[in-house]
Amino acid sequence: MSGLLTKILSLPVHFPLVRGMLSYAIIWPTCSIVQEYIEHGTSLSNANWGRAARFSFFGTFFMAPVFYGWMKYSSRFFKRKDLMTAISRAAVEQVSYSPLAMAYFFFGMSMLEGKPYKACVNEVREKFWPTYKIGVVFWPTAQTLNFYFVSEKNRIVFVSAASFVWTVYLAHMKGKQQKNEDRFSGPDPLPLIIEHKADPVTEVEPESVMDKTHLIADENVAPDYIQDNPAVEMKGDGDNVSENPMYVVDSGVDDKVPALVSEEHPEGKTSLPIESLSNDDGSEDVTDDEVL
Repeated sequence: MSGLLTKILSLPVHFPLVRGMLSYAIIWPTCSIVQEYIEHGTSLSNANWGRAARFSFFGTFFMAPVFYGWMKYSSRFFKRKDLMTAISRAAVEQVSYSPLAMAYFFFGMSMLEGKPYKACVNEVREKFWPTYKIGVVFWPTAQTLNFYFVSEKNRIVFVSAASFVWTVYLAHMKGKQQKNEDRFSGPDPLPLIIEHKADPVTEVEPESVMDKTHLIADENVAPDYIQDNPAVEMKGDGDNVSENPMYVVDSGVDDKVPALVSEEHPEGKTSLPIESLSNDDGSEDVTDDEVL
């Protein structure tokens, strides 16, 4: 039993990748909880353990293998262990490894949160540049201090501490609200379809063929009756239409107004006014019989 336990404990020594994955499995969720405590004063009982679990999972299975691969590859080009080599290595990392790692971090953590693809891309777009500007200053400074002030036996510890601080800052940036998160949080909106409808046709009430202001009635016809019964059509036989098409006499007034008789219209159907005939000396009016 003791031999099996010894082999298990020796795995991190013989397999650096496993050691790195175990370290990230502990360090990254711890950084998430520390960031919550520093920024919001959150206690352990009220900590966001789901977020801490996502940090642990992503750090263990995604960031640790990538970082291990980068360190193993870059060690071929930076074999010396002096100040200039450390500064040069930090500068190269900020140009090659850091941009990819930051974008990888923001996109991967957003995917673990269940955000849609567009929201993940938008988070990288919004948070990458502010984070990258801090990293360009932080890591070259940390490497310079490490090789200039820290003894060789403590340099790994110093780099680990610097990595812890940097991960806390990454957790801070990850926790910031996106500016346009609501826009990408829901399903993709349906395409906007604009239908061009014809302009509504305004119905115009047809004008009457005859306006009542054009009516000229006989002096003996009651004006109130004409106003209440304006002519609206020019059709019919000769009994209800006068010679002048502008003057119409409704046959319905026969029972109210006596028919007018003239030589031109013996039947007595006309709208031409017949003025009363009187003598200049003021004698009585001439009767209809005398006119005939």
